[in-house]
Amino acid sequence: MAWIAVSLAGACSPPAAAQAINPTDESLRQQERQQDLRERFETAPDVRLGPETRPSPTLPANETPCVEIDRIRLSGHAQPVFERALNNALTSLGWHSGDCLGRQGIRAIKREVQQQLIDTGLITSRVSTPPQDLDTGRLLLIIVPGRVGAIRPGASAGERARPRPAFPTRPGALLNLRDIEQGLENLERLDSVTADIAIEPGEAAGTSDIVVDWQQAFPLRVSLSIDDSGNDATGRFLGTATLFGDHLFGLNGLFYASITRDLGLADRDHPGSSDSYAIHYSAPFGYWRFGATASRFSYFQTIAGLDRDYRYSGNGERKEIEISRVVHRSQAGRTRLRATGWLQTYSNAINETRLTVQDRRMAGYSTGIEHRHFLGRATLNLLLTHRWGTGMLGARRAPEESFGEGTARPHITTLDVRLDAPFALGDQALRYRGRIRGQFNHNRLIPQDRFAIGSRHSVRGFGGELLLSGERGAFWRNELHIEVNGPLHPFVAIDGGRVGGPSAKNLPGKHLVGAAFGLQWRWKNTWIDAWAARAMDRPSAYPDPGLQAGFQAGIHF
Repeated sequence: MAWIAVSLAGACSPPAAAQAINPTDESLRQQERQQDLRERFETAPDVRLGPETRPSPTLPANETPCVEIDRIRLSGHAQPVFERALNNALTSLGWHSGDCLGRQGIRAIKREVQQQLIDTGLITSRVSTPPQDLDTGRLLLIIVPGRVGAIRPGASAGERARPRPAFPTRPGALLNLRDIEQGLENLERLDSVTADIAIEPGEAAGTSDIVVDWQQAFPLRVSLSIDDSGNDATGRFLGTATLFGDHLFGLNGLFYASITRDLGLADRDHPGSSDSYAIHYSAPFGYWRFGATASRFSYFQTIAGLDRDYRYSGNGERKEIEISRVVHRSQAGRTRLRATGWLQTYSNAINETRLTVQDRRMAGYSTGIEHRHFLGRATLNLLLTHRWGTGMLGARRAPEESFGEGTARPHITTLDVRLDAPFALGDQALRYRGRIRGQFNHNRLIPQDRFAIGSRHSVRGFGGELLLSGERGAFWRNELHIEVNGPLHPFVAIDGGRVGGPSAKNLPGKHLVGAAFGLQWRWKNTWIDAWAARAMDRPSAYPDPGLQAGFQAGIHF
């Protein structure tokens, strides 16, 4: 849509007007920065309290004396989770109806059922064998359920401790280690909080109390950072200040307010600037989590005309509320479902004259499924989302709809896959970090909804000044980190990306490949990332970006 701004500028000379930044590219860059900020600030720890890997169980062979057992069952009305533990145990042991079992064989079955309960998370439930006549060909097992007595702060816990809402269990429920893991994650997602768990005997028989030693440092935190991810026309060097508030309202919630501004450090012929804001709050309740986020960005650029300067400006806002729930959790991973309602607006102006043809007001919903899987020491993260626009909250039709070139009611599916895998070559410790992100469109999209490559957040080596965007696309980022003693860690990277769709036919090309070398420095509460990158493959009509370099540095306290 940059050509619209040029035509309305009127008095701008063609060479000067051509220097105007593309408002679509600037919107896409701002969206990438906001997404990067959220990923850094809203991370959650991994709490895994399960047992270590154990050898496969076996039944003793040719045991004597023994009795043929035709059926093994649980006494009384057993819960489904107990039945599954029994069936899994018999499958693991390879038991079949009619097998001859002796004393050691029965102990092996009892031990494996107990182990299956522990693997499930029922660490306080117990298996026993009552007196019985095995000549009937039936073996009876009894499972004594271990239940939750109370969830309470420990004697030394801080006075603001409120552990109860964080745990997805209640007094009288089966005590499950997975529930305790979830509760600990909900508490420790706040950097100022540490929490330890003790399981103590409860007042009633068969119950155990979950005792939480909760401690919190000062609840307010500050993070300051600087980077050079901005645009030459609106400010290359950006500073970000973020204020965090942990557990402010007694709900184990995370609050932060962040501002990013151009620092004015780069020399420019004409004034320009950019800034953005974000505010977020989220709170967990057991397996549920509720959150709300609002963000805004704005920028302006001064363009020299024949007899006067012109000020080109733009801004965008996004508001969203989200609800999510962990629907499955095991020793190997967890799965979360998400639902989000969103509203976003865009507008641009020249010399305070609003370009109404570029206004956008869109609203809708998105749903997603997120899965984290532990593969030994490696971690695999999968996120599949679908977003669709509606006419709610005053959403307006996009001008592109008149020409069939876009819609304010998009249908977009995205997939994000990340792998973090430590390994070793000889004595050298290494770590691979990979990411694949893709977007598929189900209808024509306006420019702000398209998929873009060419920035440091997608394919490195191209500077981010000229993006390739289309209705659909994907990129693949690969990093190999060299783990060495000390605060400095080098890495090498290679990225590739491709875009497609009806709008991509007007691009100089559809693919980019870049490589990078970088250093990461971590010391106490400070960090620096620096890298240099080079384009490896680009369309012939795409200008050579030359050697690119970038950095990001920060401190938190």
